[in-house]
Amino acid sequence: MFNIILISLILLLIALFYYASLKKTMLEIIPTLAWCTFMVIPFLYSRKFFDITGTNSQFLGIALVYLALLVGDWYSVKTKSKPAYSLKSDTKIMFNHKIQLFLITIVIVIPVIHTLISGTSPLFDLIFRDSSRVEVSMDRALYTKFGVTYFFSILSNWTINIIMPFLVTWLFVQKKYYWTFVILAWSLLYAINSTAKLPVIFLVVSISFILIALRFKSFANIFGNVIIVVFAGLILSGIYFGNAMLNNIDKCPPSTGIVKSPANISRSCPSSSAIGLNPVISTVGYRIFLTPAEVSNHWYNYFSTSINVNRSLFDLFERNTFKKTANLIGREYYVKPFPNSYNNSITAYASIDADAFSFGGLLLVLLVSILLISIRIFISSKGNNSPPEIQAFEYLALVYLILLPFTASIQAILIPQGLLPVLLVVLYLRKLNRNGYTQL
Repeated sequence: MFNIILISLILLLIALFYYASLKKTMLEIIPTLAWCTFMVIPFLYSRKFFDITGTNSQFLGIALVYLALLVGDWYSVKTKSKPAYSLKSDTKIMFNHKIQLFLITIVIVIPVIHTLISGTSPLFDLIFRDSSRVEVSMDRALYTKFGVTYFFSILSNWTINIIMPFLVTWLFVQKKYYWTFVILAWSLLYAINSTAKLPVIFLVVSISFILIALRFKSFANIFGNVIIVVFAGLILSGIYFGNAMLNNIDKCPPSTGIVKSPANISRSCPSSSAIGLNPVISTVGYRIFLTPAEVSNHWYNYFSTSINVNRSLFDLFERNTFKKTANLIGREYYVKPFPNSYNNSITAYASIDADAFSFGGLLLVLLVSILLISIRIFISSKGNNSPPEIQAFEYLALVYLILLPFTASIQAILIPQGLLPVLLVVLYLRKLNRNGYTQL
């Protein structure tokens, strides 16, 4: 049964790839390819090291999300390949200078307030202090979780994920290059300051996608092909890293009782230099390729045993880090076997399917997958018939479906990370455009 499902998924992907290449809309299938790169292929590579308890359920959950993104991307290729038929797609929605000034104020003030109330700068500590990996992790936890309120952390995410990329590209399109450079540099500094990699990656990718919508739409297909090449490089780097770990297990042997997986061998090494690996390949291989599928497998295993009941909706409102499921999973599967590498504030966030499984099994994974299809169709439902300003937010929403499902739950993607407000902005701007308004 496993092989039949896998072959079917491969054939569907080949069909989608051929259809997109035929229609010259390769950018529209990136969500499916991203899920393959960050979850499907890593799972297939690592599953022989996983506990069998939840592995079959994990495969089905991954397959459901895969099919959801594939169906949505197929619809998007179909709509985006058609020429614009609405005259309103040639209009522009103009944002007045008061909105621009307000957004600039937010972008400047939020990072300053964040640093003041948290009382720390992980980036500064990393550069100017001789801090261990655990100490840097603790600084990051203070900066992102313990030193700020939950609502401020959401505001911080929305600033990096939504306001900063839109403001940078808006200033660039207006040819305000000095302010573009200033805001871009400030935004990158804020995104990097936590020392977490996702914020800066999200910021850079979002700016790239919005620029495609606002200024370089003719290069969308080329940009999509470039991303595919990058994905191929990430996969090859991940496999190379994993094989290097297995081939050098004698240099970094895991402790007795710990599964000798590539990820665990890496955790047993003092550093990647112990086996002579490039730091970039080590980061890509460990954090991007191996870890997300492994963490999600732990979630599936934990909630597949009879002694661990499914979570309730009340868990969504739990603000105490040490009572969150992500912390429980982190302490159980990472702190216990590797106490010198992790601290107790660890949060091992699940992928979108694993988190849904923890609430209601595969049935809830199916419902979340249906929601993903709906979101994907909504994003591309207007095809090329929206003004560039609306397409900018549509493409920003697309970035969420590319970068977050393999490391975040649906509720985290929608609210703390900010997809819901982006979708609401798209809905509002479409309404303005439909009614003939061109000024905000």
